[in-house]
Amino acid sequence: MIMAMSFLAFVNCSNLNEQLSTANEGKQLPVNVFSLLKEKSTLHSKGLDECFAHYNSALLENKPTNFSRKRTQEFCMNFVANEPIFSDCSETRSTLTESEILGDTIVCPLSANAEILLKEFMGELLSSPNADTIYSYIQKLMETDRFLALDKEEQPFLIFTMLIGVDSAQYWSNPANVKKWTQLKNMKPTYETRGTAGPSASYWMTSDQMNNPTFKKLLYADMRGCGWSLLSGISAYGWMVGGIAGSVDAALF
Repeated sequence: MIMAMSFLAFVNCSNLNEQLSTANEGKQLPVNVFSLLKEKSTLHSKGLDECFAHYNSALLENKPTNFSRKRTQEFCMNFVANEPIFSDCSETRSTLTESEILGDTIVCPLSANAEILLKEFMGELLSSPNADTIYSYIQKLMETDRFLALDKEEQPFLIFTMLIGVDSAQYWSNPANVKKWTQLKNMKPTYETRGTAGPSASYWMTSDQMNNPTFKKLLYADMRGCGWSLLSGISAYGWMVGGIAGSVDAALF
């Protein structure tokens, strides 16, 4: 069973790379790219919990704890690199060097038209009654002329950025996750290190959360964090590392 799952993860990663390469050749973005990117985006919540557990365990053991961006980004790179779903992305991983990604500012170099689409998405996300509604919105957006007019390299990146936003909404909708990260920021350990998060948690934003500036900041940072990874080219691996690191950055700094 484990061997079968690993094989499927390998095939999916290979398939995604092939699909993104096809898009880069000037052809229309294949429909199944959405499902492939969606599958990978759910790793975002797991990555946040792994990073939290890493820092929290240091507090529990009374070890010196340094919440530096460099340390966070290095941890996120190692975490994603060891996930089976990214098992055949070694070439992509090798292009992500510390000199390229370890900066103090996380930016998202989108075109003006993509920025407009992302802003509109944020409005839709913060008014959607559930995840399925916003997933449907993203799929419909992919068929619009405005989206198809974007650069072919930018299209999958924008979609993945939005998918990270959905996963982020599910993660931060869980009060336990907000509480444990707040305690971590204040250098207070949490004894329950694993919160339920992501698609399986059945959490979604309340109206209060949708209108909370801090909550919005976390969602925005999660999505924008994908941006620095564009230095590595077309890479769901890089986008994922950036999404997790961006979220941790917003939660701790």
